[in-house]
Amino acid sequence: MSVRRMKGTELATLVDADRAKAGEALGDQGFSSKALIVTNPAVSALYGKRVVKSLEDAGFKVKLAEIPDGEEYKTLDTANQLYQVCMDFGLDRQSPILQGCRKSHPCKLG
Repeated sequence: MSVRRMKGTELATLVDADRAKAGEALGDQGFSSKALIVTNPAVSALYGKRVVKSLEDAGFKVKLAEIPDGEEYKTLDTANQLYQVCMDFGLDRQSPILQGCRKSHPCKLG
């Protein structure tokens, strides 16, 4: 049995449609067992627990990284902190990284 690996935009559409099914959407795509969610505190408060639970129920170990809203946080220092989170958590090239999202800004998967 072969499983077609979906493109990031296809997966993001599935995750955006029902965040409670994020784990189901990602579970059979051949990703490794650790997932990172990058979001801001407001979006995390709305959807964080639901997405984390869905991913954990699908067998993923999940790390949630929150970055404050605002242009002042879109820096190389913030990027370096995220790289450190990835290294400390043991992500690999097959680990899914989800960007926190809300209805006005669709989900992205990298």
